[in-house]
Amino acid sequence: MNRTTALLAAFALTALLPAAAPAQDDDGEELSPEQIEELRLADPIPGRTGDVALPSAHATLRVPAGYRFVDAEGARHMLVDYWDNPEDVAKGVLGMLVSEDCKGFVDVETAYFFEYHDVGYVPDKDAASLDFAKVLREMQREAKADRSRPAPFRAELVGWAIPPRYDAERKVLSWGRHLSFGDPSGETKDVLNFDMRILGRRGILNVNAVADLDAADEVSAAREGIVGAVTFDPGYAYADFDPATDGKSDWSLGALVAGGVLAAKTGLLAKIGLLLLKAWKLVLVAAVAIGALFRRIAGRGKRDGGAQA
Repeated sequence: MNRTTALLAAFALTALLPAAAPAQDDDGEELSPEQIEELRLADPIPGRTGDVALPSAHATLRVPAGYRFVDAEGARHMLVDYWDNPEDVAKGVLGMLVSEDCKGFVDVETAYFFEYHDVGYVPDKDAASLDFAKVLREMQREAKADRSRPAPFRAELVGWAIPPRYDAERKVLSWGRHLSFGDPSGETKDVLNFDMRILGRRGILNVNAVADLDAADEVSAAREGIVGAVTFDPGYAYADFDPATDGKSDWSLGALVAGGVLAAKTGLLAKIGLLLLKAWKLVLVAAVAIGALFRRIAGRGKRDGGAQA
Protein backbone atom coordinates (compact mmCIF):
# COMPACT_ATOMS: atom_id res chain seq x y z
CA MET A 1 0.00 0.00 0.00
CA ASN A 2 1.59 3.29 -1.10
CA ARG A 3 1.39 6.51 0.93
CA THR A 4 -1.52 8.06 -0.95
CA THR A 5 -3.44 4.78 -0.80
CA ALA A 6 -2.88 4.50 2.95
CA LEU A 7 -3.94 8.08 3.57
CA LEU A 8 -7.04 7.73 1.43
CA ALA A 9 -8.06 4.57 3.25
CA ALA A 10 -7.47 6.25 6.60
CA PHE A 11 -9.56 9.25 5.66
CA ALA A 12 -12.31 7.03 4.29
CA LEU A 13 -12.60 5.62 7.79
CA THR A 14 -12.60 9.01 9.48
CA ALA A 15 -15.25 10.23 7.03
CA LEU A 16 -17.57 7.75 8.77
CA LEU A 17 -16.90 9.30 12.18
CA PRO A 18 -18.83 12.19 13.73
CA ALA A 19 -17.59 15.58 12.55
CA ALA A 20 -15.81 16.30 15.84
CA ALA A 21 -13.49 13.31 15.52
CA PRO A 22 -9.96 14.17 14.29
CA ALA A 23 -8.63 12.49 11.15
CA GLN A 24 -6.23 9.68 12.04
CA ASP A 25 -4.02 7.26 10.16
CA ASP A 26 -3.89 3.48 10.57
CA ASP A 27 -1.72 3.87 13.70
CA GLY A 28 -4.23 6.18 15.38
CA GLU A 29 -2.10 9.29 14.88
CA GLU A 30 -3.83 12.49 13.84
CA LEU A 31 -3.27 13.40 10.20
CA SER A 32 -1.51 16.65 9.45
CA PRO A 33 -3.18 19.39 7.37
CA GLU A 34 -0.79 18.48 4.56
CA GLN A 35 -1.93 14.85 4.60
CA ILE A 36 -5.59 15.82 4.61
CA GLU A 37 -4.95 18.15 1.67
CA GLU A 38 -3.32 15.25 -0.16
CA LEU A 39 -6.49 13.25 0.32
CA ARG A 40 -8.58 16.08 -1.07
CA LEU A 41 -6.37 16.24 -4.12
CA ALA A 42 -6.79 12.49 -4.61
CA ASP A 43 -10.53 12.93 -5.12
CA PRO A 44 -11.30 16.59 -5.88
CA ILE A 45 -14.90 17.65 -6.12
CA PRO A 46 -15.93 18.95 -9.55
CA GLY A 47 -18.45 21.72 -9.94
CA ARG A 48 -19.57 24.68 -11.91
CA THR A 49 -21.14 28.07 -11.43
CA GLY A 50 -23.32 30.19 -13.68
CA ASP A 51 -26.37 28.81 -15.44
CA VAL A 52 -26.95 25.05 -15.39
CA ALA A 53 -29.62 23.55 -17.63
CA LEU A 54 -31.83 20.85 -16.11
CA PRO A 55 -33.49 19.54 -19.29
CA SER A 56 -35.55 16.76 -17.72
CA ALA A 57 -37.01 19.30 -15.27
CA HIS A 58 -37.62 21.89 -18.01
CA ALA A 59 -35.71 24.36 -15.87
CA THR A 60 -32.47 26.27 -15.44
CA LEU A 61 -30.54 26.73 -12.22
CA ARG A 62 -28.44 29.85 -11.78
CA VAL A 63 -26.01 28.62 -9.16
CA PRO A 64 -26.36 30.79 -6.02
CA ALA A 65 -23.37 32.72 -4.72
CA GLY A 66 -21.29 30.63 -2.36
CA TYR A 67 -22.21 27.34 -4.02
CA ARG A 68 -21.33 25.23 -7.01
CA PHE A 69 -23.30 22.63 -8.87
CA VAL A 70 -22.10 19.03 -9.14
CA ASP A 71 -23.63 16.92 -11.90
CA ALA A 72 -25.56 13.66 -11.59
CA GLU A 73 -22.46 11.47 -11.65
CA GLY A 74 -20.82 13.54 -8.92
CA ALA A 75 -23.99 13.37 -6.83
CA ARG A 76 -24.04 9.59 -7.28
CA HIS A 77 -20.40 9.43 -6.19
CA MET A 78 -21.29 11.38 -3.04
CA LEU A 79 -24.35 9.30 -2.17
CA VAL A 80 -23.02 5.86 -3.02
CA ASP A 81 -19.23 5.93 -2.66
CA TYR A 82 -18.93 8.24 0.34
CA TRP A 83 -22.27 7.98 2.12
CA ASP A 84 -22.64 4.27 1.40
CA ASN A 85 -26.18 4.38 0.02
CA PRO A 86 -27.43 1.75 -2.44
CA GLU A 87 -27.34 2.70 -6.10
CA ASP A 88 -31.09 3.17 -6.37
CA VAL A 89 -30.96 6.13 -3.97
CA ALA A 90 -29.02 8.08 -6.59
CA LYS A 91 -31.38 7.10 -9.40
CA GLY A 92 -33.14 10.17 -10.76
CA VAL A 93 -30.90 12.67 -8.94
CA LEU A 94 -30.04 15.47 -11.36
CA GLY A 95 -27.16 16.87 -9.35
CA MET A 96 -26.40 18.66 -6.11
CA LEU A 97 -25.37 22.01 -4.72
CA VAL A 98 -22.42 22.11 -2.31
CA SER A 99 -20.49 24.90 -0.67
CA GLU A 100 -17.82 26.45 -2.86
CA ASP A 101 -15.41 25.89 0.05
CA CYS A 102 -15.50 22.11 -0.50
CA LYS A 103 -12.23 21.15 -2.15
CA GLY A 104 -12.93 17.43 -2.19
CA PHE A 105 -15.84 15.09 -1.65
CA VAL A 106 -14.52 14.43 1.86
CA ASP A 107 -15.33 18.05 2.76
CA VAL A 108 -19.07 17.82 2.03
CA GLU A 109 -21.25 17.94 5.13
CA THR A 110 -24.52 19.24 3.63
CA ALA A 111 -25.58 18.82 0.01
CA TYR A 112 -28.81 19.86 -1.70
CA PHE A 113 -29.99 17.15 -4.10
CA PHE A 114 -32.20 17.97 -7.09
CA GLU A 115 -34.84 15.62 -8.52
CA TYR A 116 -37.77 16.13 -10.84
CA HIS A 117 -41.11 14.31 -10.64
CA ASP A 118 -43.36 14.50 -13.68
CA VAL A 119 -46.60 14.24 -11.72
CA GLY A 120 -48.53 16.99 -13.48
CA TYR A 121 -49.89 20.29 -12.24
CA VAL A 122 -50.43 20.38 -8.46
CA PRO A 123 -53.32 22.73 -7.57
CA ASP A 124 -52.63 25.07 -4.68
CA LYS A 125 -56.25 25.86 -3.87
CA ASP A 126 -55.77 24.41 -0.38
CA ALA A 127 -52.94 26.86 0.42
CA ALA A 128 -55.07 29.23 2.47
CA SER A 129 -56.53 26.41 4.56
CA LEU A 130 -53.31 24.52 5.26
CA ASP A 131 -53.04 23.52 8.91
CA PHE A 132 -49.42 22.48 9.37
CA ALA A 133 -49.94 21.74 13.06
CA LYS A 134 -52.59 19.17 12.10
CA VAL A 135 -50.35 17.73 9.38
CA LEU A 136 -47.56 17.37 11.92
CA ARG A 137 -49.78 15.50 14.38
CA GLU A 138 -50.89 13.09 11.65
CA MET A 139 -47.29 12.49 10.57
CA GLN A 140 -46.25 11.87 14.18
CA ARG A 141 -48.99 9.28 14.61
CA GLU A 142 -47.92 7.52 11.41
CA ALA A 143 -44.27 7.54 12.47
CA LYS A 144 -45.12 5.93 15.82
CA ALA A 145 -47.22 3.28 14.12
CA ASP A 146 -44.53 2.39 11.55
CA ARG A 147 -42.64 -0.72 12.66
CA SER A 148 -41.59 -1.78 9.16
CA ARG A 149 -38.03 -0.50 9.63
CA PRO A 150 -35.69 -2.14 12.15
CA ALA A 151 -34.12 0.02 14.85
CA PRO A 152 -32.17 2.27 14.65
CA PHE A 153 -33.87 3.30 11.40
CA ARG A 154 -37.17 4.08 13.06
CA ALA A 155 -37.61 7.80 13.48
CA GLU A 156 -39.44 9.91 15.98
CA LEU A 157 -40.80 13.02 14.33
CA VAL A 158 -40.09 15.56 17.05
CA GLY A 159 -41.44 18.59 15.23
CA TRP A 160 -40.57 21.24 12.68
CA ALA A 161 -36.88 22.17 12.54
CA ILE A 162 -37.80 24.69 9.82
CA PRO A 163 -41.48 25.70 9.88
CA PRO A 164 -43.42 24.87 6.70
CA ARG A 165 -44.07 27.76 4.39
CA TYR A 166 -45.81 28.17 1.06
CA ASP A 167 -44.68 31.02 -1.14
CA ALA A 168 -47.84 31.62 -3.18
CA GLU A 169 -46.12 34.09 -5.48
CA ARG A 170 -43.22 31.83 -6.44
CA LYS A 171 -45.14 28.57 -5.97
CA VAL A 172 -42.67 27.01 -3.57
CA LEU A 173 -43.48 24.79 -0.61
CA SER A 174 -40.72 24.10 1.90
CA TRP A 175 -40.28 22.60 5.36
CA GLY A 176 -37.73 20.93 7.59
CA ARG A 177 -38.47 18.04 9.95
CA HIS A 178 -36.66 17.35 13.20
CA LEU A 179 -36.16 13.59 13.27
CA SER A 180 -34.70 11.66 16.16
CA PHE A 181 -33.30 8.14 15.78
CA GLY A 182 -32.38 5.82 18.64
CA ASP A 183 -29.89 2.99 18.62
CA PRO A 184 -30.25 -0.19 20.71
CA SER A 185 -27.99 1.22 23.44
CA GLY A 186 -30.30 4.16 24.01
CA GLU A 187 -28.26 6.83 22.24
CA THR A 188 -30.07 9.19 19.89
CA LYS A 189 -29.16 11.07 16.76
CA ASP A 190 -31.11 14.21 15.84
CA VAL A 191 -31.16 15.24 12.21
CA LEU A 192 -32.76 17.83 9.97
CA ASN A 193 -34.68 16.46 6.99
CA PHE A 194 -35.17 19.41 4.62
CA ASP A 195 -37.60 19.34 1.70
CA MET A 196 -38.51 21.92 -0.90
CA ARG A 197 -41.02 21.54 -3.73
CA ILE A 198 -40.93 24.02 -6.61
CA LEU A 199 -44.16 23.70 -8.57
CA GLY A 200 -44.21 23.81 -12.36
CA ARG A 201 -46.73 23.29 -15.13
CA ARG A 202 -45.94 19.62 -15.66
CA GLY A 203 -44.40 18.53 -12.37
CA ILE A 204 -42.36 19.30 -9.29
CA LEU A 205 -38.68 20.09 -8.87
CA ASN A 206 -37.59 18.62 -5.53
CA VAL A 207 -34.69 19.86 -3.43
CA ASN A 208 -33.76 17.59 -0.51
CA ALA A 209 -31.08 17.59 2.12
CA VAL A 210 -30.22 15.84 5.37
CA ALA A 211 -28.04 17.72 7.84
CA ASP A 212 -27.18 17.94 11.50
CA LEU A 213 -29.94 19.62 13.47
CA ASP A 214 -27.74 22.56 14.42
CA ALA A 215 -27.47 23.44 10.71
CA ALA A 216 -31.14 24.47 10.57
CA ASP A 217 -30.39 28.21 10.36
CA GLU A 218 -27.85 27.63 7.59
CA VAL A 219 -30.25 25.47 5.59
CA SER A 220 -33.11 27.91 6.10
CA ALA A 221 -30.94 30.74 4.81
CA ALA A 222 -29.89 28.67 1.79
CA ARG A 223 -33.55 28.09 0.93
CA GLU A 224 -34.05 31.66 -0.27
CA GLY A 225 -31.04 31.56 -2.55
CA ILE A 226 -32.08 28.26 -4.11
CA VAL A 227 -35.68 29.37 -4.70
CA GLY A 228 -34.53 32.49 -6.49
CA ALA A 229 -32.04 30.53 -8.57
CA VAL A 230 -34.55 28.24 -10.31
CA THR A 231 -36.38 29.31 -13.47
CA PHE A 232 -38.65 27.06 -15.47
CA ASP A 233 -38.20 27.12 -19.23
CA PRO A 234 -40.68 29.16 -21.32
CA GLY A 235 -44.00 27.39 -21.37
CA TYR A 236 -43.27 25.21 -18.32
CA ALA A 237 -43.87 27.64 -15.45
CA TYR A 238 -46.76 27.13 -13.07
CA ALA A 239 -48.60 30.07 -14.62
CA ASP A 240 -48.46 28.40 -18.06
CA PHE A 241 -50.93 25.71 -17.00
CA ASP A 242 -53.74 25.24 -19.53
CA PRO A 243 -56.75 23.45 -18.04
CA ALA A 244 -57.97 22.60 -21.52
CA THR A 245 -54.91 20.50 -22.39
CA ASP A 246 -52.92 19.81 -19.21
CA GLY A 247 -53.56 17.13 -16.64
CA LYS A 248 -53.85 17.86 -12.95
CA SER A 249 -52.05 15.87 -10.29
CA ASP A 250 -53.91 14.05 -7.54
CA TRP A 251 -51.52 15.62 -5.04
CA SER A 252 -52.40 18.58 -2.84
CA LEU A 253 -50.00 20.84 -0.96
CA GLY A 254 -50.87 19.21 2.34
CA ALA A 255 -50.23 15.75 0.89
CA LEU A 256 -46.82 16.84 -0.36
CA VAL A 257 -45.79 17.74 3.18
CA ALA A 258 -47.32 14.63 4.71
CA GLY A 259 -45.24 12.45 2.40
CA GLY A 260 -46.03 9.33 0.45
CA VAL A 261 -44.83 8.53 -3.06
CA LEU A 262 -42.57 11.54 -3.52
CA ALA A 263 -40.97 11.11 -0.09
CA ALA A 264 -40.25 7.46 -0.81
CA LYS A 265 -38.62 8.29 -4.14
CA THR A 266 -36.10 10.67 -2.60
CA GLY A 267 -34.39 7.91 -0.62
CA LEU A 268 -33.89 10.28 2.27
CA LEU A 269 -34.31 7.61 4.91
CA ALA A 270 -31.37 5.81 3.37
CA LYS A 271 -29.34 8.99 3.66
CA ILE A 272 -30.43 9.44 7.26
CA GLY A 273 -29.55 5.83 7.92
CA LEU A 274 -26.06 6.55 6.71
CA LEU A 275 -25.67 9.35 9.25
CA LEU A 276 -26.47 6.78 11.90
CA LEU A 277 -23.94 4.37 10.48
CA LYS A 278 -21.30 7.08 10.73
CA ALA A 279 -21.92 7.50 14.42
CA TRP A 280 -22.85 4.01 15.61
CA LYS A 281 -21.84 1.23 13.24
CA LEU A 282 -18.21 1.93 12.46
CA VAL A 283 -16.98 -1.59 13.10
CA LEU A 284 -19.54 -3.07 10.73
CA VAL A 285 -19.17 -0.66 7.83
CA ALA A 286 -15.62 0.68 7.97
CA ALA A 287 -13.88 -2.16 6.12
CA VAL A 288 -16.56 -2.35 3.44
CA ALA A 289 -16.71 1.43 2.98
CA ILE A 290 -12.96 1.83 2.71
CA GLY A 291 -12.65 -0.97 0.19
CA ALA A 292 -15.57 0.14 -1.94
CA LEU A 293 -14.54 3.80 -1.91
CA PHE A 294 -10.99 2.95 -2.73
CA ARG A 295 -11.85 0.62 -5.62
CA ARG A 296 -14.15 3.20 -7.17
CA ILE A 297 -11.66 6.05 -6.88
CA ALA A 298 -8.84 3.85 -8.20
CA GLY A 299 -10.98 2.74 -11.12
CA ARG A 300 -11.92 6.29 -11.95
CA GLY A 301 -8.25 7.30 -11.75
CA LYS A 302 -7.39 4.67 -14.35
CA ARG A 303 -10.08 5.96 -16.68
CA ASP A 304 -8.87 9.53 -16.21
CA GLY A 305 -5.22 8.61 -16.69
CA GLY A 306 -4.34 8.40 -12.99
CA ALA A 307 -5.11 10.50 -9.93
CA GLN A 308 -2.89 13.41 -9.01
CA ALA A 309 -1.48 13.48 -5.50
